[in-house]
Amino acid sequence: MKIILWILFLLNICSYVLATDYTQDANCVAAWTYEENTGTTTSDVSPNANNGTFKGADEPAWATASPPVGASTAYVTFDGSNDYIKTGTMGNMGQDLNTGTWTFVSYMQSSQTVRSCIMGTVNTGSSQMLNIVINGFDTENDANDDLGIVIRDSDANLTRGAMNTINVDLQIGWHHIVHTFQTPATSAINFWVDGVSKGLSAGTPIPSYAADNCVNFGYENYLGCRNVRGTAGLLYAGSLDDTAIFSRALDSTEINDIMDNGLVGSAGGVIKTYNGLAWGSVKTIKGLLAGSVKTINGAAAQ
Repeated sequence: MKIILWILFLLNICSYVLATDYTQDANCVAAWTYEENTGTTTSDVSPNANNGTFKGADEPAWATASPPVGASTAYVTFDGSNDYIKTGTMGNMGQDLNTGTWTFVSYMQSSQTVRSCIMGTVNTGSSQMLNIVINGFDTENDANDDLGIVIRDSDANLTRGAMNTINVDLQIGWHHIVHTFQTPATSAINFWVDGVSKGLSAGTPIPSYAADNCVNFGYENYLGCRNVRGTAGLLYAGSLDDTAIFSRALDSTEINDIMDNGLVGSAGGVIKTYNGLAWGSVKTIKGLLAGSVKTINGAAAQ
């Protein structure tokens, strides 16, 4: 009888689920968690090595005070005047746009109310570009906290999407923003804020979306601004954490998992649930306070 009880005890205490490591997803183009907290570079922790280099007279700054819940402990801040991060030409990201399914995801914190770019890149010898925009889609400044995205292919076919009814004050605190693009026939872009879908935005369709419309980018991708053929423009003032690009559209479960548990998830052996309960709601484990439990079978308890 004692042996049976001991086996049941072991089965019970081992009933936990680890958070997913999205940086190793086959469709992860790049993932920057900004965990270095020192120096002037930040690593792409996906297998693709789209590493970032700090640029600008002041350069982006590291910070650790009050990071977003679920994300890494360190993050980067931009002053909005001249600093940004170069992350290279991003390999096949340009051609990936031809699939019509991809995702941009990041935590952001900014009091900025003028139009700026969180990320942007452009091509050589053509009009192709990709910009992630806040506070004023297209040409106008807009304090109504709208989100926008612009994709223009090498034939100048334009896909634009904007969402200005998110009903969230982006100027207060951290927010988890996600853009998913998955229906090239209508160029419908789904905007997510803090794990909630804010709906589809129908942009200008790309008529054929042929493989030769979007090619790989010739200029480097910038974080914290857009790239105007080697010049930083629409500079972003604020902070970023857990920024990633995927060449597929993440679903609701995945988006909320990243928001709650970070991009890396189980890479560090982080426990997501214990006996079916979210780890944050677990109070005791076999009489021990959950807060005093550091590891379970080698997995770190948040």
